[in-house]
Order: sequence, then C-alpha cells, then structure tokens
Amino acid sequence: MAIARRLYLYGIASVALAVWAIGAVRLLRALASAAWELVARPAVVGDAETFRRQLSVSVALLVVGFPIWAVHWWLVERQAAADEAERRSAVRAVFFTVVLSISFSFWLASGIELVRLIVLALLGVAEPAGASVPRVLDELTVLLVAGTLWLGHARAAREEHRSVTRAGAADWLPRLYGYGAAGSGIVLLVVGTANLLRLGLDSLLVPTAFAGTLRYPLATQTSLLVGGAVAWALHWGEALVLVARPFPAADRERRSLLRWTYLGFAVFAGLAVMLVALAAFLHEVLRWVLGVPDGDVRERVRQLLDPLAWLLPVALVWHYHRRVMEEEATALAARPVAGPDWARGVSRFLLYLSAFASLALAVLGLGGLVGLFLQVLLAALTAAPLGTWREDLAFQLSVASVGGIAWLALWRAVLVRVAREPAAECASLSRRAYLYGTLGLSVLVILGTAGYVIYRAVGLALGLVQPLNALSDAAPAFGFTLVALGVLVYHAAVLVADTRAAVPQRAAVTVRLVLRLPPESDADAVVQELTTHLPPGAVLERAT
Repeated sequence: MAIARRLYLYGIASVALAVWAIGAVRLLRALASAAWELVARPAVVGDAETFRRQLSVSVALLVVGFPIWAVHWWLVERQAAADEAERRSAVRAVFFTVVLSISFSFWLASGIELVRLIVLALLGVAEPAGASVPRVLDELTVLLVAGTLWLGHARAAREEHRSVTRAGAADWLPRLYGYGAAGSGIVLLVVGTANLLRLGLDSLLVPTAFAGTLRYPLATQTSLLVGGAVAWALHWGEALVLVARPFPAADRERRSLLRWTYLGFAVFAGLAVMLVALAAFLHEVLRWVLGVPDGDVRERVRQLLDPLAWLLPVALVWHYHRRVMEEEATALAARPVAGPDWARGVSRFLLYLSAFASLALAVLGLGGLVGLFLQVLLAALTAAPLGTWREDLAFQLSVASVGGIAWLALWRAVLVRVAREPAAECASLSRRAYLYGTLGLSVLVILGTAGYVIYRAVGLALGLVQPLNALSDAAPAFGFTLVALGVLVYHAAVLVADTRAAVPQRAAVTVRLVLRLPPESDADAVVQELTTHLPPGAVLERAT
C-alpha cells in the first residue's frame, strides 16, 4: 500500500514538475523576447500573434502544472515529516536522483553556452545584436529555471543524506548522481584546460596562421573549463564537506564503494592519459632525434609540446585524487570495522588494472621493436630497402619505454604487497583477474600473430610468395609472437606459484591411546619399542 502511494505521488509530482518547468522556461523566453523587441525597436520587430500564442501555451502549462505539483509535493513532504521511513524510501531517492540529473544537465549545458557567448562578445566577435542577445536570453532562462529546480532539490537531498540512515538503492542512488556529476565536471575541466594550453601554444608558435581563427575555440574551451570547474567544485565539495564533519552519514560515506570507485576511476584515467601523453611526447622527441622530416622548426616544437598540454592538467588531477585515496585509506585502516573494506579492495584493483594497461602498452611497443629488429636484420642480409623505419622506431620505442617503465614500477609495488601479505594478496580476486586477463590476452595475440606467420610460411613453401617478401611480412607478427610468449610464460609461472602457495597443508592427525602394562613392565622400554615401529612422519609423545 505504501509503495503504491509513493509511486503515485512521486510519479505525478515528476510529470507536473516537468510540465510547469517547461511552461516557466517558455514564459520567461517569451517575456524576455518581448522586452528585447521593445528595447530594440525599430531595429527588431516581432510578430505579435506569435507572441500571444507562445504566451498562451506557456501560461497554460504553468497554470495547470504548478498547482498539481504543489498539491502532490505538499502531500509528499507532509508524509516525510511525519514518517522517517518515507525519507528512507527508494522511490524518494529515485525521484531526487532523476530530478537532480536532468536539471543538472540542463543548467550545465546552458551555463556553458552562456559563458561561450559572453567570451565571444568580450573577444570582439562581430554578431548582430538581434542575433546574439536573444540567444543569451534563451540560455539565461533555461539556466534560471533549471538552476532553481536543481538548487532546491539539491538542498533537500543534501539535508536528508546527512541526517537519515538509508540502505540499498535509497542509499547509493543519490550518491551515484553526485559522484557521476563530479566526474563529468572533472572531465570537462581537464578537456577545457588542455585545449586552452594547446591554443596558447598555437598563438605563441604560429601567431600569424592562427590569430584570426582562435577566438571561437578559445570561447568554447573557456566555457568548458568554467562549466566543468563549477560542476566539479559543487559536487566534490559537497562530498568533502560530508566526510569532514561529524554527520551521521560521514563514516558510511568514507567507506562507500561509490566514493572509492570515483577516486579509483579518476586515478586510473589520469594514469592512462599520462602514459599516452608521455609516449606521444617521447615519440616526437625521437622523431626529431632520428631526423624524420616534418615541417619547419616552429611546427615541430608545437608538435613536441602539444602532449604536454594534456599531461599538465591530467597530472594535477591524478596527483590530487591519488593523494586523497592514500590519506583516506590510511585513516580508515586505523579504524577497522566489520564489513567489506572497499578502500583496500579498490586500491588493489586499481593497482592491478594499471599494471595490466601498462603491460598492454609495453607489449605493443616491444612487439613492434622485435619485429623491426628482424626486418633490419633481414634488410642488412639482403640489401633490401627499409622504408619508414625511423618513424616506426620512434613510435615503438616510445610506447615500449613508457609502458615498460610503468609496468616495472607497478609490478614492484605488487611484489611489495605480496611480500607484506602473501596469503591475502595471492588469493585476491584482483590478482587472479589480472593474471588470467594477461594470460588470455597473450594467448589471443599468439593466436593471431603466430597464425599469420604460419600462413606466410605455408605460402612460401607452396611457392605463392617470394622468400624475401614472406620473411619481411612475417617479421612484425613474429615479433609480437615472441613478446606475447614471454609474457605468457612469466605470468603462467606466477599463477602456478600462487596456486601452489594457496594449497592448504593438511593438519596433523592426533590419536589419543591408552596403554595399560603389567606392574612389572618397563614402561620406557615399551614406549621405545613402539617408537621403532611407527610409520614415516608419525610421532609418539608420552603424556605426563
């Protein structure tokens, strides 16, 4: 009965809220447009009949939707004030999550577009007032309505989250929205910052070529940076405040899977982007050193510094979230409680996932290097041309170096964890997933590359291809086969060692016997005689 009542009240309240919000946006747009036409006359002349139609539809939506929403929301709030179970219900959590997600999406998009238009105006982009001002007013009305709805529901959801103890979907759904919005904000912030740095490089290194075309991307990236910073600061700031103050939900929030998933995602994504950016930077350095022709000096310097534009903001994000993870994990380890330790589990999973990604990058580079070495050796023996070997060497060496160094550092951290807690680490699901995932990937690489090598060998045996062409074509695939085989053998040995260490030792069996001897017997001699007839490994102890 209670669930049906909640579904009815929250469902009708949601629909009515959407109706009157749309009506409010349309009404504000119509009024703002009319005010602008009044101010701009005679430059802009509107259609009076169109305005009256828009006004009638807007007022109808607002007048019908708002009272229905107000009545149903009053019933909802009255029930929530009288019964705490209402505030702990999953239906209420779904309502808040949906409203916050939709309103957040609208005000963020409108805010970003509004900032873009303002920056364009500040940069002196010539647009007629009749075209630019209505666009600003449209985005401003959406921002006002969606922002007001979001702010009101966010305050109510925040108070309940801080004071009410929830379970199940009612507990994790609102937090899923919060961390999802924070993640969206940090992505926009990083993208905007990186692209602004790239635009700065363009303006400094090639000012004449880009001077007239930078204003639009500058406005776009600035708006992404501002919008992302606001979205991340609001949601992540709320998460920090929640765990920093003595709220009833603070300790539960510190130990929640969603919080640690967000932190782990931020750290892993940051590491992945940093590895790619470092590989791209090293690639450009090696291309320059090896003399690969590619434009003038300014263009080459721009290509060299371009990956650093991504590396700098991503490194800051990675460092910050990694430091938060370490500090919170240390604080939680000092106060262990019953239940799953998500801080420990996510940290372990993050370590193995990062090692897997680094290893994949290393295999990509090492396989190419071995294949290139075979091609060079073949070319030296046959005096065949090598083609673009410098470009290939620069790419493969950069990828192999970055991925290999990262994997060695991460695998060293894995070995330290194993040495500290061998039983728990070797039996962990994250370690098994890493090992079996690596073995599976290695087998798939071997299947593909070794199959191609055999295909070229059979073609050579049947006289379908020339020997030189067959060997040159098969060299890259054979290089990947060798590297994947080495990875397979090493990780298979690690898995076998873990399996052997995990085999439980059978406990010794203790059998208590009572030996009764005649009074004239020598007990010590009898015991000594029995000891000589024991099976290997058995021990006879005399009880005192």
